[in-house]
Amino acid sequence: MSYVGHEPELAGDIEPEDLEPETAALERIVAELRQRVRHDFSQYKPGTLFRRVGRRMAIHRLSSTASYADMLEHNALELDLLFKELLIGVTEFFRDTEVWQVFAQSTLPALLEERSSGRELRAWCVGCSTGEEAYSLAIVFRETIERLPDAGNFKLQIFASDINPVSYTHLTLPTIYSV
Repeated sequence: MSYVGHEPELAGDIEPEDLEPETAALERIVAELRQRVRHDFSQYKPGTLFRRVGRRMAIHRLSSTASYADMLEHNALELDLLFKELLIGVTEFFRDTEVWQVFAQSTLPALLEERSSGRELRAWCVGCSTGEEAYSLAIVFRETIERLPDAGNFKLQIFASDINPVSYTHLTLPTIYSV
C-alpha cells in the first residue's frame, strides 16, 4: 500500500532548473549498476530510467533520486533488483509486423537466391528475451522455403541470446534452433 500511495516526481514534472541534480544522481545510479552487474545502461532513454528508478524509489519511500543513489552505494541486493527492473522483456511473435513482411517477401528470398543450395545460414537474435523473435525467424524461414519453388536445400541455424538470465531459464544459451 505504501508503494501505491507514493507518487514520485517524473522527469516531465520537474522544472528544468531542478533536472540537473536528478540527472547527476541518475548517472551515479548507472555507474553503480555498471560496476555491480557489468552492463551499461547509459544509453537507455532517460524517461525509461526515471520511471524504473521512480518505481524502486516509491517502494522504499524515497523522494529524491539522489537519496536512492546514496542507498544503492551500500545495497547490492537493491542494485540486483533494479537491474532486473531495467531488463524489460518486450517480446512477442512477429513484433513489428511490417518488418517481418518485408523480410519474408523480399529480403529472405533474395538472400536464398544468391546462395547455392545445400548451404547453412546462420542468424543471431540478440536480446531475444524469451525467444519469440527466434521462433518467428524459424517460422518465416520454413514458410519461405516451402513457398519458393527453386529454394533448394538450406539449413538455418538460429542463435538466440539475452543478458537476462531469467529470460532463458527454459532455454540453454546460446540457444541454437536448427530449421
